[in-house]
Amino acid sequence: MKGEISVCGCESFEPCIKVPEYVNGGRSRYHVVAIAPNAFSEKTSISSIILPESIRDIGYRAFYGCSSMNDFILPSSVRRIGFRAFEGCVSLSSIAISFKNPFFRTFPGGLLCSLKKVDGRLVPSEVIRAPYSLSGSVTVPEGITKIGSESFEGCSGLTEVVLPDEVSAVMYRAFVGCSSLEHVCVPDRASVGFHAFPDAVSVETRQVGGPSDKVLQE
Repeated sequence: MKGEISVCGCESFEPCIKVPEYVNGGRSRYHVVAIAPNAFSEKTSISSIILPESIRDIGYRAFYGCSSMNDFILPSSVRRIGFRAFEGCVSLSSIAISFKNPFFRTFPGGLLCSLKKVDGRLVPSEVIRAPYSLSGSVTVPEGITKIGSESFEGCSGLTEVVLPDEVSAVMYRAFVGCSSLEHVCVPDRASVGFHAFPDAVSVETRQVGGPSDKVLQE
């Protein structure tokens, strides 16, 4: 008999963790398909986690505070990544993603983005998470329509962000903790969530199809 199961926690203090594709329990064999919320939360000893190709879902704060983790490969099977899944993973400069995964991709700068299909092509849709090491001026990839909540959280070396014309929403606390951020250029049609930018940031709106010098927040 075979069912499905989630990884709910980890008691190991080993630096490298390999999640099995199947686990046995009594007379049953279970297929491991998800990482539950907070499953590896604050496991600071972990430097690397290997997930099987059976994983479909990564839950809320699944790897929160894994501050030593510097190696992570997202399997082709993953369809959903929960909010704050990689928050506090300060040593993780980029997430490697199987080229067979049709739901997520890593873009220049290490930006983890979700994908959508447009006219038969996979294009970036939402910024899920930026690496903490991101610094200087960053141009978000064309096609992105949404800057996710806390997606740039803690990127203290980031000084400038240019968003593409397609962006229609900058979500709640998207750039919280970006202490060096000085300037952001946002399309005029984009909605901006509560506390999306630090108070000291100059936010310029750009008229789609033409320049604009309007400043919303200083």
